[in-house]
Amino acid sequence: MDEQRVLAALAEPTRFEIVRHLAASPRTIGELVERTGAQQPQVTRHVQALEAAGVVSVHQLGRRRVVALDRRRLRGLADWLGAVAVGSPSDDALVQYERAIAAEEAGIAAGVTDRTVEVGVDVAAAPADVWRAWTDPDVVRRWWAPEHFEVAEAIVEPWVGGRVAIVLREGDGTLHRAAGEVLAVDPVRRLELELSPLDADGVPLFRLVQVVALAEDAGGTRVDLTIRLSGVGPEGAAVAGGVRLGWEETLTSLARLLDVSAS
Repeated sequence: MDEQRVLAALAEPTRFEIVRHLAASPRTIGELVERTGAQQPQVTRHVQALEAAGVVSVHQLGRRRVVALDRRRLRGLADWLGAVAVGSPSDDALVQYERAIAAEEAGIAAGVTDRTVEVGVDVAAAPADVWRAWTDPDVVRRWWAPEHFEVAEAIVEPWVGGRVAIVLREGDGTLHRAAGEVLAVDPVRRLELELSPLDADGVPLFRLVQVVALAEDAGGTRVDLTIRLSGVGPEGAAVAGGVRLGWEETLTSLARLLDVSAS
């Protein structure tokens, strides 16, 4: 079925009314003329358009033409619409992100510019593997992005004072940059780094510090991430509002990558 053609046919008001009348039972062209108030030539053309789209069938019964809905095809359209109507996790994430931005803006208006976000995940991999995933740029490129983003560039120099830079690319090609440096290193246990989001001119929107703590747990690794934001202003509200949700999705991506690698 060509769903687009069917929907286009139904979009015309008189055709939609014809279908509404046919929903109860088949009807002759004359009945449709009477019920729609349209002229017979117009009704005939509309019925022909609906027939061409597969919405109705026309039965020649002697001198009478009776029009009926093609219920089988319409059930196919209903199934297609039903599949389209099934929710996606991305739908919920979009609503959550919008609310988070509004809350961030309200907080900024009230003078709250600093806050801390804590998220975590359990992964089925050894701490050494998780450490590598966080400090090896080649591995970082495979997971360090929330849904609908990808890592375009990654620099991680895992020593104190080393550079850190991440560039995320959206589906439409928009780039989002963050940069900073490594502040503290306790190999395979703890990593602290500044990775502040940048505006279009390369100026930090606010300061963002991440503390990654790894602990062996039941044959895998517990990853706890503490994110400290400071100096958030109105221009940084959209980015700050997405920190929790974005990192929840990103840590899920990390767990998925390492779970597959460990299996």
